[in-house]
Amino acid sequence: MDDSKRVVLVVAITLLILLLWRKQQLLLALRETIPKKSFHRKRKRQDGLDHLARFNDKEVKEQTSLSRTQFNYVLFLIEPELKLSPIQERMARCSSGEPMPVMLKLFMALRVLKGAQLNDLSQFTSAYKQVWGSTFLPVMEAIDKKLDNIHFKCNDPAWREETANQWAWQQQRKYNSCFWWGLLGCGDGLILKVKKWSVRYCTFLGIQVSKFWNRKGYYGVNVQAFCDAWCRFTAIEIHAPGATHDLKAYITGLLYKAFIDQVDGIPQAYYLGLDEAYKGIHDGIHMTPYAQGDIDKAVVDGLYEVAVAMRSFNKIFCSDRITIERTFGIFMRRYQLFWNAFPSENLDELRLVFRVACKLHNLCVDEWLLLKFGSKHIDYDACIHYPYPNLPVYVPNSEDATMHNMRADGTRDILEHIERSAVTNRGLGIYSMLTEVTDSTNTSSLLTEENLLDP
Repeated sequence: MDDSKRVVLVVAITLLILLLWRKQQLLLALRETIPKKSFHRKRKRQDGLDHLARFNDKEVKEQTSLSRTQFNYVLFLIEPELKLSPIQERMARCSSGEPMPVMLKLFMALRVLKGAQLNDLSQFTSAYKQVWGSTFLPVMEAIDKKLDNIHFKCNDPAWREETANQWAWQQQRKYNSCFWWGLLGCGDGLILKVKKWSVRYCTFLGIQVSKFWNRKGYYGVNVQAFCDAWCRFTAIEIHAPGATHDLKAYITGLLYKAFIDQVDGIPQAYYLGLDEAYKGIHDGIHMTPYAQGDIDKAVVDGLYEVAVAMRSFNKIFCSDRITIERTFGIFMRRYQLFWNAFPSENLDELRLVFRVACKLHNLCVDEWLLLKFGSKHIDYDACIHYPYPNLPVYVPNSEDATMHNMRADGTRDILEHIERSAVTNRGLGIYSMLTEVTDSTNTSSLLTEENLLDP
């Protein structure tokens, strides 16, 4: 190699070394501008606590659906459950400086229930993407374990009487009279949205994926629930896919079996209120309104007074039964997590979250009752007026109403049915009450086929 080529090679190697050195200097300068990972993020935790401390009572209610008193009560219940062991505290200090306070965990879990996105929680924790598994579900499990306010004690005579008095008091408030007594609760079904679960998980559940697609146009699961007169949940169950009819979802679940097992211990004066979808139950305890077809048939047959009695019964009964619809409305408005598809592909987690949300809903209703009526107990018996205290209980879809007086062709003669059950027909009793109260009004002009038939 001659001298000229040797000089060119040396210059090229020198330039290459300079370029690599310059690149290294630039990388070092850039690294200096990037904040180093801190193993002591105490300021981040303190920022979240300071943010909570600035909330007033109204803002706490808006952010969590709980008042400050209720928030502190739930915090008192779950704090021992979520307390970390010494080893867990040492690991938390090594990873993030200090463990997350239970107050902050509870607030973040309630915000998720309220409908907040996980990105909205970045001001409280840098690991907001892990909030669901590390914070939300442990808080839900702790609340579910410590808070127990969903009860249906139909074997307890004191509970039955108190519950029936509450429903009777509601009738007294609306109609200035209690037409019947003995309602223990109203129930209905609700569809909760879920994502399209994988075939593998649906196979694990033993349910086809298509069974979750319901008539409303989305995937979901069927919830069966009962409530009391104050819109508090008394019984809930989730086990059926969204395409299941309410009646089938109810009678194939543990909730119906629990009721049937206690039927012998429930006096005949008590009953449950359901909508027309459950009219296939004929046990004398599950009450449903009269079907529109039966009312139309009575009108066509000229039994106008019977049709008025049926409609009068439906009006008063449905004013009580609609309470479960109002309960669902209040619940969904309060916990907006269920507005969209449930984010987890796990039926057990869905049951847990929904059950905890119902318990928190009951807690909110209890506080509302305390603020409305004070600590003084409502004397239901003193403020309820029974115009016909000895009126016997009659269930439209009981055995006496649907299984007797059947013709050979399977149809029922309305006239024979009414003549047979006129003594126990609650609808006729209501009609007689209404006509006695308004005896000055001439109702005969209203008892026409044109006025009674729906357009």
